[in-house]
Amino acid sequence: MSSLEQEDQVAVISRSLTCNQYSFYLRGREQVQENSQVFHSRCHNCAVSESDEFVHPLQRTFTKDQENWFPGTEDDNNVVVCRSNCLNSHVRSLSFSCASLCGTNHKRLGQPNQDRYSSLFIPPLSYAFGVFDGHGMYGGDAAEIVADCLLPFLSEQLQRGTPPKFALELAFRHAATVLDSSPYGANSGTTATVVLISEDEVYVSNVGDSGVVLGRCIPQGRECLKMEPSASVRECLSEEEKSDFYWEGYFVTASHRLESLEERSRVEATDAIIDGEYIVSRLGEGGALNLTRTLGDLDMRACGVLADPFTNHLVLGPCDKFLIIASDGLWDSHDRKLSPQNIVDIISNNLCCTKDACRQLLQLAEEDGPFDDCTVIFALFS
Repeated sequence: MSSLEQEDQVAVISRSLTCNQYSFYLRGREQVQENSQVFHSRCHNCAVSESDEFVHPLQRTFTKDQENWFPGTEDDNNVVVCRSNCLNSHVRSLSFSCASLCGTNHKRLGQPNQDRYSSLFIPPLSYAFGVFDGHGMYGGDAAEIVADCLLPFLSEQLQRGTPPKFALELAFRHAATVLDSSPYGANSGTTATVVLISEDEVYVSNVGDSGVVLGRCIPQGRECLKMEPSASVRECLSEEEKSDFYWEGYFVTASHRLESLEERSRVEATDAIIDGEYIVSRLGEGGALNLTRTLGDLDMRACGVLADPFTNHLVLGPCDKFLIIASDGLWDSHDRKLSPQNIVDIISNNLCCTKDACRQLLQLAEEDGPFDDCTVIFALFS
């Protein structure tokens, strides 16, 4: 079970992954400054439990500083969170939770969860998240390789002064090279969806169909002003007052499937064999893939499957409240597809605790029958 204990400026969070226990500590400012130089080389990567057990959401918390941004470490890998008191920033703080659940299809076949996720603080002011959904015989291995190498390489590039968009492209290229040179890249692969948050700016890059949804709270009939209440304030509002605002949600990633006319046209131009929603390998080994861009999958490159990411740049405003980063186990739940608006409408009533939001999102994916592996990162702006 997950637990949160607080004493002065120290928070302890315990997470259970099968039989392994991890504790996460939030230390004071002096400790943070001592460790700040090693953050760039550390990446939190969750190799998800292979048992049937639920992976309990991990929530990041932080102390308050009156003047500056500063990170607070939470585990022995120096995973950190940020808080900003910059008057020029709409984002005063960032909290997030991560959780993953093995799909019933994999459990029924005795197969492990092939999803992975990672998070990394990038000094001085940035945080990066990644969700990776593996596929193929060695999909979990492919996803783990990419989860281990992509964010640290991105951090190195950013700290060298590389512009964020180009740094993301280089990081994806690096991860593709590492996976392709491994034993797992020939006929297995992974999606990769990465979010880089730096003060008010967000960069999103992806290959595959793991998506990112932006949740926004809009005043009825008014411009999106700073007077709009936070999630915690909304809990105290009357129903009439709450009706003064409405929520909207939309994808800020691209879905790299054949249902995209642009992607389909590009694949068809290679004379690839298409069977319904699948691209069929020309190598005669029976391989098929329902994605048009991935990392790995060298056997599908001749069919037009690319490793080049889509990248989006957002500037956050006061209406922008949260990001949901998730594998397709959430978006393609059951026989129906949950739209971003459906999910934002549901989750907007549960914003005070990011752990609870993660749990609710996984429950949406799990209810009513078999589903794919589902991994969710819920990042809340305050």
